[in-house]
Amino acid sequence: MINSGKSGRLKKAIGSIWPTFCIVFGLFSITSLARAASEEAKPAENPPGVLEARFNETRKVFESGRTNFDAACQFARAAFEWGDVVIDRDRAAVAEPGIDAARTAVALKPARAEGHYYLGLNLGQLARTKSLGALRIVKEMEQEFKKSIEIDPQFDFSGAYRSLGMLYAEAPGWPASIGNRAKGRDTLQKAVDLHPEFPDNQISLAEACLKAGSRRQLETKLPGMQKQIEAARKLFTGSEWSASWIDWDKRWQEVKQAIQHSD
Repeated sequence: MINSGKSGRLKKAIGSIWPTFCIVFGLFSITSLARAASEEAKPAENPPGVLEARFNETRKVFESGRTNFDAACQFARAAFEWGDVVIDRDRAAVAEPGIDAARTAVALKPARAEGHYYLGLNLGQLARTKSLGALRIVKEMEQEFKKSIEIDPQFDFSGAYRSLGMLYAEAPGWPASIGNRAKGRDTLQKAVDLHPEFPDNQISLAEACLKAGSRRQLETKLPGMQKQIEAARKLFTGSEWSASWIDWDKRWQEVKQAIQHSD
């Protein structure tokens, strides 16, 4: 199974449809949707040149046959990661072939979670380049994450639950879009229930609780979350996790400061 390790990494984006939905899809950013960090190398260990090379290499393998499911998933993942760091005007040119690869993976093995998950992530990158057109894309993202959950809710440390929860938490609400902060909080709780050991699940839930105004609920969870995060330092070790811990520690401090300042 191929883990992308994005936290879904979905958090710079969707604040409002008028500014282009850019804000949700930083949700899908490698430092913020790994936010989901995976077992594979992280952005800090992957400078842009490495990510671009991986994009080109996996694209060649994928396009040599287009019938290899793993090759399609590897390229879709590489496209998502490269699309996260390219300049804005080039992002669609990277996201579109990533979407094509993910759709190919879905067509080859519709009963596997990976293709649906990577399709949702790459659609997020494309949505960052759109304005009103992002509304349709966001709806498809929701559908693909739900399908991935239906097939394998465990994949990528509950990555589809994490990404979907952040999408609900960050997107504009009705009637503009699908955003619903309470729904985002509840969806992220499911990611925590399945993989409480993964720091990004705990921290993303805490952030969603703050956004939903569930401060008291968060206060009761905070000691348990702190214990899980400290225990995770023994599980997610080594240089491949260093970039993720920089991100997690920063966000966790911000959560705790928000609670203190609200007293």
